[in-house]
Amino acid sequence: EHHNRGMVPRWIVGAAFEIGALAVVRESDCDRLSDFDPGNVIPLLDTTTSFDSPMVQSASIVSVLDGPDVLGAVSSLKQERPDRIVCVRVPVTRQIVERTRRLSGEGVEVINIAFDWGGRELESSKPRHMRDIIPEVHLALTKDGVRDELTLLSSGGVVMAEHVAKAIICGVDLVAIDLPLAVALECRLCG
Repeated sequence: EHHNRGMVPRWIVGAAFEIGALAVVRESDCDRLSDFDPGNVIPLLDTTTSFDSPMVQSASIVSVLDGPDVLGAVSSLKQERPDRIVCVRVPVTRQIVERTRRLSGEGVEVINIAFDWGGRELESSKPRHMRDIIPEVHLALTKDGVRDELTLLSSGGVVMAEHVAKAIICGVDLVAIDLPLAVALECRLCG
């Protein structure tokens, strides 16, 4: 997140627009991006957000950080616009399999399993790598008979183009890249 400051969100959205891609942007940065086509922006919301900014209102896809009231936020966003795709961004911890199972059981249609910048789980003294966790999540959802009913997205840990293909082979449908784009924009990395 250190690289996502200042003008960087604006550059990332501009690049996404140029290549026909999507850019996930924190809701707090959305007001500064009002001159961009909202079709290229996926606002990243906190469950405490009011969801009333114009960019959020017009977005056909939004992402919500996992938290205690995430299901209430998903419900509220879907009631507002039933055609809106709502993604829940879940930090990868030891409980990732149980958490994705619960969210899928509650009808969440897109789950973003978010690794650290190195593709490892968070909050662990011996963090596992995404190559081990993605198949575990994929197989658990397949065993539950719900894997084809949701989109599984992976973020974090992608440094080279081949990592995208490997993550898809391991079981995700989509892969988000952030750090390589920030490096390509010559951002300084902190921490």
